[in-house]
Amino acid sequence: MPTFALRRPHGGGYSAAMLDIHLIREKPDFVRERLATRGGGDEGKINEVLRADGERRKLETALQHLNAERRRLSKEIGAKRAASGATADFEARVREIGDEIVDLNKRTSAAEEEQRNLLLEIANLPHESVPIGKDPSANRVVRSWGEKPRLTDPADHVALGAKLKLFDLERAAKLSGSGFICFTDAGARLERALINFMIELHVREHGYIEISPPFLVRRDCMIGTSQLPKFEADMYGLEENQLFLTPTAEVPLTNLYRDEILNIVDLPKKFVAYTPCFRREAGAAGRETRGIIRVHQFDKVELVKITTSCWVCIIASLSSAPAIWVSGQPRLTTSKCGRQARTHISKFRVARILGTSKPAGCTFDIKTLKGKIGFATR
Repeated sequence: MPTFALRRPHGGGYSAAMLDIHLIREKPDFVRERLATRGGGDEGKINEVLRADGERRKLETALQHLNAERRRLSKEIGAKRAASGATADFEARVREIGDEIVDLNKRTSAAEEEQRNLLLEIANLPHESVPIGKDPSANRVVRSWGEKPRLTDPADHVALGAKLKLFDLERAAKLSGSGFICFTDAGARLERALINFMIELHVREHGYIEISPPFLVRRDCMIGTSQLPKFEADMYGLEENQLFLTPTAEVPLTNLYRDEILNIVDLPKKFVAYTPCFRREAGAAGRETRGIIRVHQFDKVELVKITTSCWVCIIASLSSAPAIWVSGQPRLTTSKCGRQARTHISKFRVARILGTSKPAGCTFDIKTLKGKIGFATR
């Protein structure tokens, strides 16, 4: 039966690195070219990875030769002892080899750690269909639904939320400081109803399995989905940073089958989960920090698929996620640039999601509300 591993590197065990060292080793120019399209400078790290890889392989080869020599000498010592021959010189050499092996093991482990850390800092290769650009102006509209409303003097979400009493930012700050939200009344019910609505839609209509995961995850899980080490400053860590508050449900969902080998016939596995998400948002000052766009805690429903075909999976997810907004009949435009998809929503009716009759004043316009579609590729 064909199997699918999550994921085994050259030496066995789990690999959290996004790029396989074999790909970098065999096609370094291709990897540099694709990474350069991201604009993050990761292409400059490839030479360092190759240097560390070469050093590690050289040390491993030397270690193999020393082990082979020690085994050979041990056999000779046994044969000489059987023949009552002198073995002192051979035994002295075996002890020397033992010391050399200890030293080489330390150097090999250090080289492996260096290579691993370098690989963990390198992002995934963008798909060739992704447009190259330095800012949102390079985005390409993939598809859109509904009729675009013509807004006259639109209010932002802070003014609308205060007017409709959907949240209370002042009391949220009183409770927890800046960067937190306290939803109130219809806003609290809307938040809860949206979570239930999204989960039910994906379970009933798209065949996802609902998961209710722990909200604390181990460090290995965070490394497994690339939150660490690159974004560690943005995470809330406990137990000397060996346990973390979930920054997204993607982390526990993606790690459900970590270190396991799955039968291909059992794929794809489709999961949906809600978790609160916790992020420090270090260095985010001045970038959409007003209101509820960039906060330390927010709710999210995440979609994750484990499959053998990543790109086909993404296309399928693009069919599932927008169904949320089509069901609510808003205006939706999905665009893509780099690795993030953005949705822009307007004319959203609270009463429709709450399942109640339309309360007075509960229709409001959102000029732009950015949200990440519930799949991730890194």
